[in-house]
Amino acid sequence: MIRVQIVVEGSTEEAVLKALLVAPLAERGVFLSPMRVLRGGGARGGGSSWQPWEKHLLHLLKQDASPDVRVGTFLDLYRVPKDVPGFDATKLGGARADGILAALRTRVSDGRFVPYLQLHEIEALLFTDLSALTQVEPDVFPTKGVAALAAAVAGVPPEAINDRYETAPSRRLKASFPAFDKVEHGSAAAARIGLAAIRNACPRFDHWVSTLEALSAT
Repeated sequence: MIRVQIVVEGSTEEAVLKALLVAPLAERGVFLSPMRVLRGGGARGGGSSWQPWEKHLLHLLKQDASPDVRVGTFLDLYRVPKDVPGFDATKLGGARADGILAALRTRVSDGRFVPYLQLHEIEALLFTDLSALTQVEPDVFPTKGVAALAAAVAGVPPEAINDRYETAPSRRLKASFPAFDKVEHGSAAAARIGLAAIRNACPRFDHWVSTLEALSAT
């Protein structure tokens, strides 16, 4: 049995990972526990600095030294803290994320550390099949509006939808559907889309899930 504690930015990541990954990974003997990053004063989630993340990660690794424990991150590359190790403003997309991941593995020198960055936000996963939103709540996500948003990103893989302020995945969704709730609608739509379809459309996410699945053999 492998226990994996994943530190995430906020409630959306926590809810979506629970909806998508907890049950299928548990079937493999990998028990995933997403948790929001702990900040000062007991607050959880978000923040513009990397320091609370590092403090929380190191605490989890020190708290349980068992070889059956893994500690990781689920960071959105969009608006990642600029003081995160390896951040390079001259690099874009996967190149920037890979540089950060390499630096994090060096910084947190524990073989049980399994960091991950999502391109560009967790909401990008929903672009695998936007029609799932209509199935979740037709009044909020009318078929015509969903089709228009899908057409606007046609031919662009979900993880390639860019990270500019106006066009990041979450902002595209909110602009098209003002009542969009990232936590409630995001997790419900992700569950309807299904893990297999999301993995097929999002290779970076798929690789991370494969890494988690492989822990069952360690």
